[in-house]
Amino acid sequence: FFRTVHGWLPIVSKRYFHEYLISFPAACQPEIVLLLCCMKLLTTSADGESFEPRSSLYLATRRLSNELEDMGNFSLQALQARVLLAYYELGYAIYPAAYLATGYCAKYGIALGLHSTSFQAEPTFSLDEIEQRRRTWWAILVLERFIRLGYPDHVLLTPEPSIWDNLPTDDDVWDNQVIITSTVRLTATDVFKKPGRFAILAQGAYLLGCVIRNVSRSEVVAPGSLQDDEAQQLRRTLSALLRLSDVATGAQNYDFCAQKSLCYRYSPAFISP
Repeated sequence: FFRTVHGWLPIVSKRYFHEYLISFPAACQPEIVLLLCCMKLLTTSADGESFEPRSSLYLATRRLSNELEDMGNFSLQALQARVLLAYYELGYAIYPAAYLATGYCAKYGIALGLHSTSFQAEPTFSLDEIEQRRRTWWAILVLERFIRLGYPDHVLLTPEPSIWDNLPTDDDVWDNQVIITSTVRLTATDVFKKPGRFAILAQGAYLLGCVIRNVSRSEVVAPGSLQDDEAQQLRRTLSALLRLSDVATGAQNYDFCAQKSLCYRYSPAFISP
């Protein structure tokens, strides 16, 4: 999982996982079992025409998830598991489960308070857990905005990020088990100096939300209107983010840039590839 999926969806802390989650008695907790099942799902090979996404493991994982909800289990690990499960369902086009799971994750995250920055001042949370909560919320934002592309009438359940929200920290720093003491704001220019993979993806999701809002305001945008001015600015910003992705791909040896798909997804209206 940490060699493959974690590269493009880094929401589970490697240090926290190895030091606590898989140790006794934590590994016996039902939410940890669910998280491990979802990790296994995402790392299951899809080779061969006989592969069935709705496998016995998938069905068992879904049942366990429902049982945890019936038990009243309410934790960050359970939400992380549901996020991983939603990405699995999206990747294999398991509908309507993928669509419904997106709304579930959004409501679950809001109930946990992940949409608010107030949890960052909570003394009971370690810096590592704060970063996990931030990354999990950004993963939900990315998921819902991507799902929104296929459902134009879908109303976003997650609020738009504030300009004061923090981006995920650099992935290499986090993976190397360095304690994070500094953060980068969503609109800060520092993100362009040494961007992390997930931070760029988060910015791509934020800009996609801006595009969706701009497009939904009016089907016909009059030249010189506020919507047209915003569209021009979004076009320039998206182009800059794509150039940043190209630079990061070469300079930091990134094998893929998932944020490009978010930027180009609205290319007919905003970008000329």
